[in-house]
Parts: sequence; structure tokens; C-alpha cells
Amino acid sequence: MKDLMFASFFRHYLPWLLIGGLLPFTFAPFDQVWLPYPLFALAFCMLPTLARRNLRQFALAGWCLGFGFFTVGVSWVYFSIHDYGNASPTLAGGLTLLFTALLSLFFVLQFLLLGLSFRYGGLSRLAARRQVLFGGLLFAAVWVLFEWVRAWLLSGFPWLLLGEALPASSTGGWMSGWAPVAGVYACSLLILLMALALGLVINRLLERIRNTAESPPAPDSTGLPSWPDYTFAVLVLALVLGGYGLSSVQWTSANGPVLSAALVQPNIAQALKWKSSEQDRIVRTYIDMTTPIWDADIILWPETALPLYQHQAVNLLKQLGQRADSEQAAFFTGILTVSESDAGEIQVHNSFIGLGKASGQYDKQRLVPFGEYVPMQSILRGLIDFFNLPMSDMRPGRTEQAPLTMQLNSSGETYTVAALICYEVVYPDFVASQAADVDLMITVSNDTWFGRSIGPLQHLQIARMRALEQQKPILRGTNNGVTAIIGADGIIQDRLAQFESGVLRGEVQPRQGATPFARTGSMPILLLCGLLIVGVVLQARRA
Repeated sequence: MKDLMFASFFRHYLPWLLIGGLLPFTFAPFDQVWLPYPLFALAFCMLPTLARRNLRQFALAGWCLGFGFFTVGVSWVYFSIHDYGNASPTLAGGLTLLFTALLSLFFVLQFLLLGLSFRYGGLSRLAARRQVLFGGLLFAAVWVLFEWVRAWLLSGFPWLLLGEALPASSTGGWMSGWAPVAGVYACSLLILLMALALGLVINRLLERIRNTAESPPAPDSTGLPSWPDYTFAVLVLALVLGGYGLSSVQWTSANGPVLSAALVQPNIAQALKWKSSEQDRIVRTYIDMTTPIWDADIILWPETALPLYQHQAVNLLKQLGQRADSEQAAFFTGILTVSESDAGEIQVHNSFIGLGKASGQYDKQRLVPFGEYVPMQSILRGLIDFFNLPMSDMRPGRTEQAPLTMQLNSSGETYTVAALICYEVVYPDFVASQAADVDLMITVSNDTWFGRSIGPLQHLQIARMRALEQQKPILRGTNNGVTAIIGADGIIQDRLAQFESGVLRGEVQPRQGATPFARTGSMPILLLCGLLIVGVVLQARRA
């Protein structure tokens, strides 16, 4: 019995686990952007076998894929739990695996919907080549829908969206033209459709090899593509060429002159950040690093730069604002602020403020679970240090907040700025709603929590995709990396090395206007995926 169980696992589920485990190498820092095509082509060739299985087996295959995907792709969670939660390696490893196992439930739901679509469409009764084509189309549409589901269900975790691998190449790839038109989910769909085209070719070759061993040959076993295959290949080719053509379209335009920017990266150890004995030293570090750069149009400090609340730093902020004003500079910094709710409750916010020639305040809306708030805190508080991290009892800001502004006398222009604090940049539609009518995006972060892991580099790659979707530049300021200036095409113009203190000086071109994606969000591509599922199921039932 055990031998049969192991044989079943190795045959039916291990391939899905391996596909999931290899897929994260598509993303930064590995940037193997070719990898999804053979991996998903293999997955599509396995669909005829999967189509004959029950829903429980569909769910298990999905869980295996998800567990491999998240265990490798978000392994950086371990560093937060071990290094800053003071958990032993065994406990940190166990909690990380529990976290990725729970995240894998997204893929369980995804494969259950896929299995229901297979069952209702009657795919198991079709020829293998039709199962690959119809099943692959269903797989692609369901995959994209669940990338979107991951962006909002249970506060959302839209990390490692397939389309975000595009900015890995210097030009964003020949599909990058679709990003400002339809967003990251459209790019995910196109990658899957291209992989399906490869899967159809591989499946036909395998079928031809099997047929050459038969005598007489099986009917319709020429090994040549059929008309549906031709039609699909032409459609995919048209989409690819369309993306290449769209990459030259400028949906936004320059607004005013190029501005100089200076981004401060202090590289302050997280273990020292909130120690009262370190406050004066940290403040002095920032001031000393800023003294030589007051000539810049924009000066940026990172997320929660000062180990003080805003009301504790009134005099310091006043001095900084006066200096920035006298130097004709727009000064921005992340800082903790306090407000009082309608019920009289004191609330702490992770905020971003402008001083000098900049003005306004933005309170972070999308908080990080466990880092900024603790779900079920009455149960989890006190269990281990990880559930008692500093500043893990914050409140989200209001949903309607005005953008920050800059009024620079050197250019004579007034600019609007969208602030995105840390984790907020990973939400495609949220960024679209914030950035549609601004001239510049600024994102600040403190990725120190993730140590020397792949997390900060993935975070940078995600920010590049947001710039590409909006065709707006991004200034990205961090405590210890990766501090960068990202152009409106998603290309990094300049960056600082991680784990070093320094100032990144460069230029940024504000841009006005909005991309189609900024106006419509992801709804068109989601509707397309829904229609694709319905259409394929109905066609399969008639086949």
C-alpha cells in the first residue's frame, strides 16, 4: 500500500511540486525569464492525466504547486521570524513552512475551480490534443483570476505575479507594451498563452512519437497541427507583435523640466532602530548625510526614518522644513504619526510627509500583517517575540487622501506626488487608483526586516512593474536597499548597493497623463478571463 502511495505521489503530484518550486527562479534576483514557458508547457501536457482525476486530487495537485511556489518564492519570511522575532532556526523554519502551506490554499481553490470547469466541460472525454488546448486555456484564465484573488482575499498577498517578471530584461521585454494598456494580469495571461502554444507543439511531437509505434497508425495521427491549433498560434503571435508595437506608444508626456533628486540610505541596523539610546545618533546620521545635498530639487528619507513620532520631532521637522524652504527644495520623509478616532481612540499611522517646497501627509492604507498589525492579536500576542514586533499595532489611513504636492520655484511648476509606503506598491489596482492623476510616484520602504534574502530584490522588481503600468517614474527610498530611481519605462536609471550607507543622486522627469490601465484597472482583463472560461467550457461540451 505504501509503495502504491509513493508511486502515485511521484507520478501525479511531484511534478506539480517541482514546477512550483522552480517557478520563482523566474523572478529577481535570478531573472530566468524564459523559465515559465517550459514549466507551464509541461503542466499543460499533464492536463489530460489530470482531467481524469477527481476534485480531491485536483486540490492536492494545486496544493503541491502552491507549496513549492511559496516555499521557495517567499522564503525571506524566515529571516524576519528568526532574526527579528528571536525564534530558533527550527521554530522559524516551522512557522515559515506553516505560512507557505496556508498560502498554498489559494492554489487549492484555484485548482478546484479548474477541476469544476474540466468536469462541467467534459474534457476527459475529448482527445488528448483538445484536452491540452481547452484545458490550457482554462488553466491560464483561472490562474490569472486567482492572481487577482490573491490581491484582496484575507487582506491580500499579490506577491510574485507572473507578469512582474517582464521588467527583468533591460527593455521590459517585447510584451511590455501591454503593461500600461491592461496591467500585470494581462502580461501574466500572455505568458501563459505563449507557454500553451509551446505545450501544444510538445504534445503533438509526443503524440507523433507514440503513433509511429502503432500499426496501423491511429486515425488523425499525422502529427500536424489542426485548425484550432493554427488559429490559436496566430492569435498568440498577434498578441506578441501587438505588445511589441504598443511598447513604443507614449500614454503619458513630460511635465516640466527634469528635476534633481537625492535619496538618503542610512543603513541603520533594525535591532538598534527603536532603542531610545540610539535616537540622537540616528538623527545625527540623517542630518549629516543630508547636509551636502540641499541643492537637490527633491530630498527623500526612507520609511519611518526617524525613531520618533511626529509630535516628538516638532522642532526638528520645523528646522528641516525651514532649511528646505530656503534652499528651494521639496523634502519628504516617512514618519510615525498619531491621530484620534471619532471614538476617542489614539491611533498610530505609518505616514509620509512633505516639508519645505513639498506639502501634505499620507497615512498608509495597506498594512503588513504581523509587521504593522497582528491578526487575532488577543491569541497571538505574547506567544513569541515575532508577534510583538515594534510598531505592530498601527491603524490604516483613510481611503480618500489627497496626493502630496511640490511647488518648486526653480521650475515654476506645481507637481502632485503619489506616496506608496512599502508593501502598498505590490497592489496593481491600488497603485493605479493612487497614481492616475499625479506627476511622480515615491515609494519608501524598510526591507531591513528581510536581511540578505531575495525579498528586497523581488520588492524592487515589483516597483519596476508599477512604473511600467503607469508610465510614471518612481523614486524608491529605503533604509538599507534597494534605493533606486526607476524611469517611466520600468528601467532602473540608478541604484545604491544594498547594506551600505550612501546618497543616491540622479534626475527624474515628472510626467502627466494616465495610461489606459490607470483609468480602467484590471477589470477588462478579469472579464476577458471570465468570458474565456465560459466560452471554452461551452465549446468543450459541444465538441
